[in-house]
Amino acid sequence: MADKIGYVVHTFPRLTLTFVLREILALEQLGAEIVVFSLKEPYDTVTHPEFQQMSAPIVYLPEERWSLKNIAASLFRLCRFFKYPHRLFGIISFLIKNLDKKLWGDFLAASWLTSQLDALGVRHLHAHAATSETAIAMFAAILTGKTFSFTAHASDIFPRQDYLPKKLDTASFVVAISEYNRRFLMSIYGNETIGRKIHVVHCGVPLALVDNTKHHLQQSPAKKFTILTVARLVEQKGHHILIEALSILRKRGHEFCWIVVGSGPRQAVLKEMIKVNGLSAYVDFKEDQDSDTIFNLLQTADVFVLPCIRTKKNLMDGIPVALMEAMSAGTPVVSTFISGIPELVEDGISGFLVHPNNPAALADSLDRIMRNPILLEQVRNPARIKVKESFVAEVNASKLYQLFLNQLHGN
Repeated sequence: MADKIGYVVHTFPRLTLTFVLREILALEQLGAEIVVFSLKEPYDTVTHPEFQQMSAPIVYLPEERWSLKNIAASLFRLCRFFKYPHRLFGIISFLIKNLDKKLWGDFLAASWLTSQLDALGVRHLHAHAATSETAIAMFAAILTGKTFSFTAHASDIFPRQDYLPKKLDTASFVVAISEYNRRFLMSIYGNETIGRKIHVVHCGVPLALVDNTKHHLQQSPAKKFTILTVARLVEQKGHHILIEALSILRKRGHEFCWIVVGSGPRQAVLKEMIKVNGLSAYVDFKEDQDSDTIFNLLQTADVFVLPCIRTKKNLMDGIPVALMEAMSAGTPVVSTFISGIPELVEDGISGFLVHPNNPAALADSLDRIMRNPILLEQVRNPARIKVKESFVAEVNASKLYQLFLNQLHGN
């Protein structure tokens, strides 16, 4: 495909954006040519091994948007759009109506992006996350007369809707990562026209992971029951709920080991909770790990637990890719009835779900599993089948690729 797709993302590569990397790799296998535009340079010291397989170049946008040098350069670049006054002044009018410094900063970033697109052969822009990434893609597309689309995830739409009606109205199409997200967007901004634009395309895991012949390792009866959680240490992941549940299990006499993989702003708070609840000897904290290490941890864990919640600020997950990875590896999962998670995990069939913000219910679910290990065996194969049916990266990327082709071919 001669015409390239420009991916606008916040920080790339990044360990927590595995789903974007896998999507790009799957699209490249289908023949797509992609250029990644990253708003920030990565701060992770570890990258996933799959990153080496990616062909797409990465272009980093200038981060100092408000420097005098950048403002002057932006004004100079914008001069070439005076021949398209309806494009330029349409944006200026929108910005004046919304006196938002962040939005103006996105406009400055977009002006820089416009100077790169033709030289790199980019004809369509796709943003991951409906916040600044989409605003920048939208402004750049309007100025240059190109098309753009975006993927709506979770924290970019649930706690706030930054000019989302404008973005939905202007985009050529919109990807929702779950049916729940599609309904959410429709319930707030829906009309028949918007509805036709929104397509559900799940994130996914590579088919090779689902078909991996390395079965989940059988655990020694003498080994402590191992619980694994892989997630950023943020409130919506529900680590604090699991700590309370584990405290209940400890008081019931259960022996276990909880392995926590991840980093984030709540690390100190969680470690203090663990100490207060007398769980220090039961918990093993690990920093962010690459995908190979995560897979090895999944192979030795008895259960993967991610008790997601909705915070007071309306932060919540979409469908965590970590759950898909665990199910693919044959590790039974325990999560919550929230957002799009029930689209992946069917309670009692492909995993176990409890109501969010309920440590007692979570403790009871884990207690039942620990006393009846046969329950874990019953969900392993159905979990793999569920992922293979609806959450394979290559299959879902083909749906997205067709949407891109429709734009590039003018359909």
